[in-house]
Amino acid sequence: MHKKAQKIWFGLLSGNVIEYYDYVLYGVMAPVLSRLFFPSDSRLTSLAATFAIFASGTLVRPLGGLILGYCGDYFSRRTVLMICSFLTGITTFAIGCLPASDSFSQAALLLLVLRCLQGLGMSSEFCSVLVIAGELAPPDKRGFLTSLAHSSGMAGTLLASLMTAMIFLLPDSALYSWGWRIPFWLGGIICLNAYILRSRLPTLSNARSIPRERKLTSYGSTFLQMFFMVAINTLVYHLYFIFQATRMIEHLDLPARQVMFVNTLTLLVLVICCALGGWFSDRSGHRKVYLISLIFTAVTAIPLSMLTSASNLWICAFGMFLCAIVAGFMLGSSSVLYTELWPASLRMTGTTVPYNLAIVCFGASTPLVALYLIEATGLAWSTGLYVTGLAAAALLLLWRISDRTGTQLDGAVIME
Repeated sequence: MHKKAQKIWFGLLSGNVIEYYDYVLYGVMAPVLSRLFFPSDSRLTSLAATFAIFASGTLVRPLGGLILGYCGDYFSRRTVLMICSFLTGITTFAIGCLPASDSFSQAALLLLVLRCLQGLGMSSEFCSVLVIAGELAPPDKRGFLTSLAHSSGMAGTLLASLMTAMIFLLPDSALYSWGWRIPFWLGGIICLNAYILRSRLPTLSNARSIPRERKLTSYGSTFLQMFFMVAINTLVYHLYFIFQATRMIEHLDLPARQVMFVNTLTLLVLVICCALGGWFSDRSGHRKVYLISLIFTAVTAIPLSMLTSASNLWICAFGMFLCAIVAGFMLGSSSVLYTELWPASLRMTGTTVPYNLAIVCFGASTPLVALYLIEATGLAWSTGLYVTGLAAAALLLLWRISDRTGTQLDGAVIME
């Protein structure tokens, strides 16, 4: 791999790591943020309010995905990457500067605004990285190289979990006064450095060299396939790796420090399995590996939800490791299919719009839905039933998805 290609891959993946760190940090810090910004006698009320703000950041993502996706298709992929890094970095740093609130009405409003702006910044980050990776990768390595988009995002989630585990080592007085701010400040500063790094990349665009295809509305079945693929991916990701740690701390009364370190190790397994899923898909077929992993997700969801509901830390940890293996192969093998569904001239828009709509419906709202299901039914495995139902629906729709393993994908034009 020559130096220009190395520079592009480093700019893509390193920026994706830190932006996922910034986005997920709020979710894994929910036990702390709920006490700071939504004080209440009811822990459930505080957590619900915290996760409602977490979900609010996704509501603006379809609009951001439409606008930035259009820019990526018609102007420059690099410009979109820079906008994403700048918005995410500024808003993350600003969250760390907010004053704690004694009621629901003060800093919570500012937190809501910042999460919405952060959602705009994240609306095209992952899709931009994924599309560029798919266009630059050689056909025989496209599954593995596109899976690095998911792996790098999961690495960002891992760093957020590790940072949270480290600040939980502080005494409560330090944690709730200044300690909680450090992860946000650090994430914001590094993300702005990613903006500078990406501004020095070659211009990545194929907009002027590829003929215009039909409009996005002409690809209804493709849009639906993309939507359901992202829906099951984002549901599993938010349920297993963002909500679960908070649930273990707040509902199962397991020690926070040990839970966060277990969560961090689980995410390390997830990073590795994402890459393995992409690697296997290059050898056994993109469609085949993804569908097998989707079937495993549907079949194992209820047993895994029962394991991760145990009051014993080690049983929960075992269940979380199994979740990481199953989810990792599904996420990693799906990455390449995202890019193969669309023609080059619609690839950014066609990826970002259904991607962000699915996240609104099944992504950041997942913790709220999970809280409701557990409280309303009293059944530990109710969240597993939710996963099984959506996975089954996705399987029916994606069974006939096309397989382009080993075929050439229209590539990005790298201009000096």
